[in-house]
Amino acid sequence: MADSALWAAALTGGTAVPTSWVTNLGNVRAARTQAEASARAQHHDRVREERWAAYLERDRGGGPRGTAATEVSRSMWHVSLGEAGARARFDPAREAYLGCLERFAEAARAAMETF
Repeated sequence: MADSALWAAALTGGTAVPTSWVTNLGNVRAARTQAEASARAQHHDRVREERWAAYLERDRGGGPRGTAATEVSRSMWHVSLGEAGARARFDPAREAYLGCLERFAEAARAAMETF
């Protein structure tokens, strides 16, 4: 009886060590996977925030009634109606829009380089 108890204790002890090693290995892999997923999520959040900032920057610089694109569209509408001085108002609005578009493209390009 004592002999079988000794074998049972040895077998239990012998399997406990590899079992704990396998469990530890699994925990290390899970922690590594979680850290990598967290880093990817943070990177995607940062890229999304940079893109959003680029969109917001694109819309700045327009007239007080709306965005630069809205001002160009409104000015073009007045030109199409043949209103006096409409063309003179269209050109500066177009230049402002192109400047905003250029800044947006640069910001978007910079954001995409980090992606």
